[in-house]
Amino acid sequence: MYTIFGSKGFIGNELVLYLKRRRKKFFLPKKNKYKFKKNLGTVIYCVGSDDWQKKVEKGFFSNLGHLQKVIFNNEFKSLIFLSTTRLYINSDKTLENNDIKLNPNVYNDYYNILKIASESLLYNSKKKIKILRLSNVFGFNSK
Repeated sequence: MYTIFGSKGFIGNELVLYLKRRRKKFFLPKKNKYKFKKNLGTVIYCVGSDDWQKKVEKGFFSNLGHLQKVIFNNEFKSLIFLSTTRLYINSDKTLENNDIKLNPNVYNDYYNILKIASESLLYNSKKKIKILRLSNVFGFNSK
């Protein structure tokens, strides 16, 4: 069983179509609902905000604020978090164990700081998690 947070977005919608084609069971929580009594199975967290520069608070909640509600208020088998390769933008190398350079005074680093804070929260939660750092996401239905 899969639970997809962010199923109405570009990536989430594609994941739903993929699971349907493979006749997999899935649960699509309603927006702004993060606590459930049942085991959520494999959670895929793809809540995002493409307007984080204009709506700073929305960027925070979609990347970090809602995530903590999901991981600390629910039972699940594992969680897959969709992050970004933008984290490497200021780095010389793109190896996972290398230091990531971020500056809170740089406007464009805000999104990356939210993503790395989310990753750190997940690592420190001691839950079974996987983090996927995606790059250049686009498709036929992209705006």
